[in-house]
Order: sequence, then C-alpha cells, then structure tokens
Amino acid sequence: MRLRLALILLIYSATFAVEPKSPAPSKAVSERQGVPIPSAKAIATMIPKSGKLGERELTLLAIARRPDLEALRGTANTAIALKRAAHDLVNPEMRLSYAEDNAISKAVLFRFAVPHPWERKARIQRAAAEVTLAEAQYYAGEDELVRNVRSLFYELAILRSKLELQKSRKAGFESHRDWLEERKVPSIGLDLAAARAKVYQTLSDIRDLESTSTAVRDELAIFCGLEDPNRIDTSIHSRRITAPNFLDVEYLTSIAMLYRQDVLNDQARLAVARAQLSEVKARRIPATTFIDLGYTNTDDPRRSNNNEEWFARVGVSIPLWDWIGFNKQHQVHEAASQSLETKIEMQRQIIRTEVKQAVKLVSSMETQLGSHDKDREAIQSDMKKSLNDSEMAATGVDDLIKSRRIQHEFKDLSQQMEISRLSALSAYQEAVMSLEKSLGIRIERALSLIQEP
Repeated sequence: MRLRLALILLIYSATFAVEPKSPAPSKAVSERQGVPIPSAKAIATMIPKSGKLGERELTLLAIARRPDLEALRGTANTAIALKRAAHDLVNPEMRLSYAEDNAISKAVLFRFAVPHPWERKARIQRAAAEVTLAEAQYYAGEDELVRNVRSLFYELAILRSKLELQKSRKAGFESHRDWLEERKVPSIGLDLAAARAKVYQTLSDIRDLESTSTAVRDELAIFCGLEDPNRIDTSIHSRRITAPNFLDVEYLTSIAMLYRQDVLNDQARLAVARAQLSEVKARRIPATTFIDLGYTNTDDPRRSNNNEEWFARVGVSIPLWDWIGFNKQHQVHEAASQSLETKIEMQRQIIRTEVKQAVKLVSSMETQLGSHDKDREAIQSDMKKSLNDSEMAATGVDDLIKSRRIQHEFKDLSQQMEISRLSALSAYQEAVMSLEKSLGIRIERALSLIQEP
C-alpha cells in the first residue's frame, strides 16, 4: 500500500513540472559548447624561436605572455569547467538504523535527491551564458591588446622608414658637399656652406628619430615580452581601402553589432540575467525533491514472526511563498534583463555614429594620402624633365654647377615629400584602426563579409 501511494505521489508531482513560460537564454547561448581557450604555452609554440618577428608574431607573443590576459583566460576556462559541472547530480545517501527496546528494529534507507527538472535546465543555461560572458571579456581584452601591438608596430615602422629617408638625405648632402669641395670655385662658397649646414641639420633629425624609434621599439618589446628588441621586423605592410566613400555604414553597423566585444559582453550579461530569471521562475513549479527506498525488519520476542517491510517515499516541493507573491527575487532579474535590453538598443545608435565618423575619417585620410601619391609622381616627372632641360642648357662651369644644384634639390625635395607622405600614411593607419575599433573586427575581414555575405 505504501509503495503504491509513493508511486501515485511521484506521478502527481510530475504533472506539475511544466516548463515555465519565462524569458529563456538565446538558442546560441543554450546550445553553446564551451571549448577551452588555447593556453599560453600552446600559443607560444606558434612563435619562431629565432629570426625576425612581424606584426602577427608579436601579437601572438603578447597574447601568450601578458599576465592580465592570462587572468581573463583562466576565468573563461573556469567558466567552461563550471558549465560542465552544472550537469552534476547529488550522490544518493544510505542510512542505517538499529534500535533495541522491547523489540529489535533494523532499517536500511536509500535516498535519491531528484533535481528540479526545469530549475536544473535553467541552471545549465545560466552556466552556458556565463561561459559566453567570460569569453566575451577575454576577447575584449585580447582585442585591446591586438590594437596596442598594431599601433606601436606601425608607429615604429613609420619612424624607421623616416629614419632611413633622413639618412639618405644626409648622404645626399654629404655627396653634394664633397662634389662642391672638389670644384674649388670661389663663387660656390654659399652653396658649400649651405650643404655643410644641411648635413648637420639632418644629423640632428636623425638623432631625434633614432631616440624616438628606440623608445617605441623598447616599449613594444616590453609590452610583448620580447627579450631582444632587435628581432622586431619593421617592414611596412600598408593597408589601403579602395573607395572608402562607398562603404555601407548600415551594413558595417550590423557587423559591429555581431563582433564588438562590448556588445557581446552585454548580450552575454542579458543571457545570464534571463537564465537567472528562468531559474527563479522554475522554482514556482512543484516538483519531486527526493525519493526514498528502504527496508525495515522488526523482531519482537512477544510475537512468533518477524515484521518485514519494503517501502518508498517521495518528497514534493510546495512553493507556497512564490505562489502568494511573498518572494520577490524574480523582480531583480526582470529589472536587470529590461535594463540590458534597453542598453543594447541604445548601443546600436551610438555604434552607428562611431562607424559613420570612422568611415568619414578614413575617406579624408585616403584623399590626403592620394594627394601625396600624385605629388610624388608629379615631382618625379618634373625632375626628369628639368634635369634634361638644365643639362641641355649648360654651356660652362657655372651652368654645370647650377645643373648639379637643381638635381640635388629635386632629389632632396622628393625625399622630403616621401617623409611627408609617411606622416600621412601614419594618420591613415590610425584612421583605419579607429574604424576597426568601431567594428570590433579587422577591416579586411569586414570587407570580405561585404563581398561574401
């Protein structure tokens, strides 16, 4: 009779266990299978042990060696482990009892804790959402690190290029000075003095650039954890966006909403809040909490036979305080969910403005860089024509000296324009990185998404 009653109670409690109609985490979050983020040691194996290191290798090195990123990596991997642990069940208990009075009574009881089905499901969803949140925080830190490495790398590369051009200018002035000294003509004394002054002027510029580039190189090496700064390869690999005026701001905004880590962070927080709300609402449903299976044996000397009994008991939760509205915990998670939903909607408009301004800045910098390219081509064409004209017009020593001066001035002017172009290129790269920051993804990837949606 007791066993039959226990089974009836079990069936009765199961009929109440209907999944709550509450906001649930997104499908992407609930189905996410956490994969541990690669360890620092695994990333370090991808870095050459010798030779020059470019932007990619320096970025990997920084990812592998930055302690702040390692802390975020550990938090994310711990969240993945906790997600797996959310599926754990409580181990059963065994209880033994023995009593001796007028009769000897022995009992064995096995108690099985039964998890609330929908509360357990919501708890697993919350653990998955917390994995997403921890990963979003890690990748936000990684994105910031990548931008820092890229900014320092391009700054150093452009400084080194300017340094090489200044060294070339100095060599040109020295060559021009030596040529003038060999002529030994009194009338070129002013030209000779100017050439000597230019040598020292460029030497001063060279020392300033060497000092600045060394400081940036050392800063980059320290940031990446590189012991030998001389391994840094400063070759420039400039990135140019063709026709930036035709970039679709609306599409890029949608890309940013998919890839920006601050948005993903808030979306993960929203998923956590919704899962917590679902978990709280699940507790409002009666459900089986435990099942007892046992055996008792009573030996009474006053009776001729023993009294044996097998039995089962079922515990059912009665969420009375939730039903009458005394418990208010669900309101906390409802308020958090509504706040995050509003914030995400507001973010879209702000991000659209950021993307629009970044595209405008890239277009402006592209125009300036294009003007420098045209000027460089023009001076090369004019230099050839002017040199040919001056050589054809030269009839004496003075004309030869003038022709040589013109040749030198054109060459130096060309180098100065290249230095100016490098400054424009630096501003252009900063504008591109500003656009990438607003998108949350490298521009090459965003453009490939536009071509292959």
